[in-house]
Amino acid sequence: MPDVLALVPYRLGTAGGQRTSIECWERPLREAGIRVDFATFESEALHRELHRQGRRAAKATAMAQAYWERLRLLRDVSAYDAVFVCREAALIGPEILERWLAGRRVPVIYWLDDPLFVRSPSHFNGWLNLLKCPAKIARICALADVVIVNGSPLRAFAERHASSVWVVPNLVDEAAYQPLAPLAGDPPVLGWIGSPSTAFNLDILGGPLARLAGRVPFRLHLVGAQHDRVGNVGCSWSPWSASTEVRELRRFDVGLVPLGRHPANPWKFNFKLAQYMALGIPPVATPVGSNPELVEHGVTGLLAEGPHDWVRHLEELSVNQERRQEMGAAAARFAAGRFTVAANAERIVAAFRSAMEAGPGHQRARGSRVSR
Repeated sequence: MPDVLALVPYRLGTAGGQRTSIECWERPLREAGIRVDFATFESEALHRELHRQGRRAAKATAMAQAYWERLRLLRDVSAYDAVFVCREAALIGPEILERWLAGRRVPVIYWLDDPLFVRSPSHFNGWLNLLKCPAKIARICALADVVIVNGSPLRAFAERHASSVWVVPNLVDEAAYQPLAPLAGDPPVLGWIGSPSTAFNLDILGGPLARLAGRVPFRLHLVGAQHDRVGNVGCSWSPWSASTEVRELRRFDVGLVPLGRHPANPWKFNFKLAQYMALGIPPVATPVGSNPELVEHGVTGLLAEGPHDWVRHLEELSVNQERRQEMGAAAARFAAGRFTVAANAERIVAAFRSAMEAGPGHQRARGSRVSR
């Protein structure tokens, strides 16, 4: 049975991008005879410190210890048939560890699910952000034998640097994400799920929601962002938790995917869109990043170019329950064939096998472009 060492940045079960990629890929890989050993960069101490404000000395100490442990782990990887790097081998610094791996007799599989090559501020750890080295992402793509990305925007980036690029979206657990008969919201709930770091995207909805409130009744609910209003429109909110995520989403009648002006947004695969669609919640989305590719306007959701569109589309779905149900059902059918583990199992296994069968450095040496 081939053995793969998976270098992941965060503790298992704690980070959305990691949970919806390699952590859920482990099952189809195991069923195909490929065993995955996980090695996290983030220790308990580092996880605790990174979620606190200040405490620079404690953070620096925990980060240095985590880096040292990673170095110790990678002294000898010859026992593995491949090494999988999730996002980056270390949370700080240039691609030293990735270059070391590329020089060993082991294929490197690289997963990129976010535009880490775009520098973004950190609310808690702004000073650590200076050590992120976003330019290293292009170099890691060039070093890897296989690069796996989550959507077309990042594929366009990876293909500039990598020889073999595969596309696998972030995936939902089909056992949990089953569409149910929608509840008749009275008034309907317009919902958004995300994190504090992406809540700035809600700013573009302040004006449209205020106008909508003067036309039709609705409730606004946020998951993962501690806001009591968007613009002048009041809302409720709930903290994000993996254990309550699906239950919270089932409260939504309409899913919101607003994207403001930010250099990272055009590269984004918005996982919240996959979540809404898998649960049969019709989305309204800004046509940026992968959204225009995934939303068939008027069939599986609606695309809002500007404030007028947001008001018009949200009013349509707020007052027309039959339209919501019809669009939600179409979205769920699309999601079942696109965003589930079952729908992507063969591609995941094929990507890993392609790296192991070709051997280390094969794609880099050959210099051809293979994109799937």
